[in-house]
Amino acid sequence: PSILGSVYIHPYGTAFYNEAERGTRGAADDEMQRKFWGYASRGVLDWLNQNAAPNARVCFHRTNYDSYTMYQKDKLLRSDLRYANEPDDADYLVFHYQKGFLETEYKAWQAFGRRRAWTGVYVDEAPIVQVFKRAR
Repeated sequence: PSILGSVYIHPYGTAFYNEAERGTRGAADDEMQRKFWGYASRGVLDWLNQNAAPNARVCFHRTNYDSYTMYQKDKLLRSDLRYANEPDDADYLVFHYQKGFLETEYKAWQAFGRRRAWTGVYVDEAPIVQVFKRAR
């Protein structure tokens, strides 16, 4: 079961929870952490590359600036997309679900004008990371 779980959850390994927790969905229901820092941003980079407006500002929430610059250097992220430190300064928010940051999600709903994300990464329908786009 551990090997099957590891293969199933890849590349979001820290989102793995076994049957005792009812899997990733059970962990989400119990507000347990499903990732660490911002590595899950990679799962939405293609969407940003295809959908973000030219020179858009993106707040990557829990992804640090060095990762952002490496994404661009490695050509995983368009070079015109700019890093924003805070959701209030951004056109897009890459929000990482973690219990300690649920207030950020609520603020994003208000600032971005909707509760539903445009896209995201989900495991067993549990959100790992989501992208919010500012309403214009």
